[in-house]
Amino acid sequence: MEEAEAAVRAGLRSVSLGTRILRCETAPVAALAAVLYAGGNM
Repeated sequence: MEEAEAAVRAGLRSVSLGTRILRCETAPVAALAAVLYAGGNM
């Protein structure tokens, strides 16, 4: 987790989609689906 800690120290905000670790290819799709679901667009 050194990279994540360095990113937070650099001013980036950490976000989580739960306890699962997602690949960079699937994380944006999962995040968009969660946002659309929360907004009632799914």
